[in-house]
Amino acid sequence: MLLRSLFARIAPAQKRPHTRKLAWECLERRDMLSAGPPKVIGVEVASTSWTPAFVSFLQSSGMGTNGYSIPSGSSMQAATLPWINLNRIAIAFNQDVEVDASDLSISGINTTARSFVDFDYNIVQPDPEFPDQQLYIATWTLSSPIAKDRLRLDLDANGADPVQDLDGNNLDGEWTNNSSTFTSGNGTSGGDFEFAINVLPADIDNTGLVTYYDYYYVNALSGKSTTSQGYNALRDLDGSGSINSTDTAAVNSRMVHSLPSGTPPGASNDAPTSTGIPLTQISNVAIDVALSLWSRFADSESGGTGLTYSVQSNSNASLFDDVHINSSTGELILNAASTMSGRSRIVVRATDPGGIFVESTATIDVNRTNQAPVITQFQFSHVGGGLVLIEGTVTDADDDVSDFTMLLYGYYATRCGVDQNGHFEIAIYVTPGDWGYEYLHTLDAHLLQSNVVGDDVGLT
Repeated sequence: MLLRSLFARIAPAQKRPHTRKLAWECLERRDMLSAGPPKVIGVEVASTSWTPAFVSFLQSSGMGTNGYSIPSGSSMQAATLPWINLNRIAIAFNQDVEVDASDLSISGINTTARSFVDFDYNIVQPDPEFPDQQLYIATWTLSSPIAKDRLRLDLDANGADPVQDLDGNNLDGEWTNNSSTFTSGNGTSGGDFEFAINVLPADIDNTGLVTYYDYYYVNALSGKSTTSQGYNALRDLDGSGSINSTDTAAVNSRMVHSLPSGTPPGASNDAPTSTGIPLTQISNVAIDVALSLWSRFADSESGGTGLTYSVQSNSNASLFDDVHINSSTGELILNAASTMSGRSRIVVRATDPGGIFVESTATIDVNRTNQAPVITQFQFSHVGGGLVLIEGTVTDADDDVSDFTMLLYGYYATRCGVDQNGHFEIAIYVTPGDWGYEYLHTLDAHLLQSNVVGDDVGLT
């Protein structure tokens, strides 16, 4: 089924403003009630290398929305995924949630834990015929494709900063692999979502071993594309939209590869969690700045002090004379270089004794004056049938506006993301007799507020 069907038609509850990266469009109805604690309603895998034609084929074939939807309710959840370049995991929720990159841990047998290079949270409208019904999808992009492995996804519901709805209810995530069906949970707030998937590239027949039969299945469809009768997406191993010599070579190079035996460490070891590291501004280069890590990370088995901390990357090392972690005090120590000015993003990893880790990014500004966002081209448009479009453009001289969230408040309250060009669009539905003044602004990464714009909206 398409995710729009698998996830059912979800109507959003009324939202309060907050900052989070979202899709560029969101819609709101004020008459919706709370849906209880948030739940997971679907899991997809995908690749940044898959072509639009391949993804469109998955959609039109009912296999997923932006990737391949993992089946539930049977052993089909454990079926090996045959693609050679899987590097994305998407998890959908039944309502708007607060979710961060560090909320998901992926552990495996061949690779104990996996890191991410990107994270997005999007509110999408899957069906134009039902514009008030939306999906809420978090997507993690891994630092490298998944090779053969048994994986355990662990989405946090009880840690330092768990997945929550906008009223503060923790995720209701309980799940029994190969048995449970979406939605997740037991009806009570709290409980991690722990979901198993198996990846064995080129294992077409799902035997757990790559053999000549897999080569035969791929080669038999050589020359087929997404527009050909008989094309099979499970045999297009690179997701190019065409089954060809690249796919047969992928099978040949993996002959006798097998799915590893055993259980991922995440099945018995809860992953560390993080509240995140706040933005830090350094204006005095003569002193060291110490950022506490013990208070920003937690672990159910070892606690924050029982984790091993390391610096994974520094996007602008020239800003510092020294960056290190003091293991005795659990602090990230920063010494800024003189005469330097700019911004750096430092990735800190916290690893538990079982080898499972979580990463958090510290944004550090050195002698840098932040500039506020500016909203322009703001307008309200009455489309008809009670639909009002609110749109405009936001610019910022020193921040990426695609990470911004527009906050609408007043008689109606909602939030909406910004596209890469700074454009935003919000749709609200107004019933006769509703009337009020709407305000809108945004905040940058430093929580510096833009100008406030607004107008009357309503129907007499």
